[in-house]
Amino acid sequence: MEERRLAHRLHGHQHCFKHTGSGLQLFAFDNDGRFPSHPDGWGDALLLLVRSNYLDIPFICGPTDDGRVFREALEKGTDVPEELCTRVYVQGLSDDNRNGVCIMYDRHSHPGGDHFYQIVRRRVRECLDDYGSMSQIEDKRWPEFSRRQIKLLMERGFTREQAEYYFPDGKE
Repeated sequence: MEERRLAHRLHGHQHCFKHTGSGLQLFAFDNDGRFPSHPDGWGDALLLLVRSNYLDIPFICGPTDDGRVFREALEKGTDVPEELCTRVYVQGLSDDNRNGVCIMYDRHSHPGGDHFYQIVRRRVRECLDDYGSMSQIEDKRWPEFSRRQIKLLMERGFTREQAEYYFPDGKE
């Protein structure tokens, strides 16, 4: 148990969604209410947050991610492939007409998520909604959660295909 506590202290909250939510809100405030979006995909949309000094790289990466993919993209001026991102970001949303949709989440579950990394053994994904609130979703609840997110995105004007792209575990 002591080893897990030490891991948590060393890991800290370097990937904290609360900070991510603040960065997204500031970006939207400065951009007519629109959250980041990029024609080359949501990996590049996340990079906009770093390039514009709204967030540091760790806040757009999931637990255990060292940010290498984003650092290399910044250094080389290249795109960020979505498949290499450890957090999924739903681009195309704005801060008007909020409905509690998950705007960003950990692509893979982790024991305890970021806040209780390896202290709590249950595997969870942390999610950030469009209100800026964070939640933890256990693996066993993820498909149901994903189906709900698809419905919420469709309420916001996304097609089913677009919504399922962001939440493939919720496909019917």
